[in-house]
Amino acid sequence: MSDDKISLDFLGEQMLRVQADLRGVRAEQVKMESEQASIRADMRNVEAKVDRVDAKVDRVDAKVDRVDAKVDRVDAKVDNLARSMEAQFEQVNRTAATNLDIVLKALDAKGD
Repeated sequence: MSDDKISLDFLGEQMLRVQADLRGVRAEQVKMESEQASIRADMRNVEAKVDRVDAKVDRVDAKVDRVDAKVDRVDAKVDNLARSMEAQFEQVNRTAATNLDIVLKALDAKGD
């Protein structure tokens, strides 16, 4: 050891400073832990809200699926109606052509 002796007063002051610093660090730690707990609570609230939004989106998706199914059924009915009407128009055209042909032949037969 050296001949220089460290003053106990000096050591005592240093220890008091370290203790004060440690108290400050502990106070900051408590404050941070409190903030962390608050943030966790906020995150749980946000997660709960997100879950509720997800549930609402799922319900909307289900409604959209039902509407899509109804639209598909209406489309099928319209397609069936269109095919039916096309068939009827084709039949009317064939009947008109046949009748015209009969009338023309009858007129030709009368002209002879």
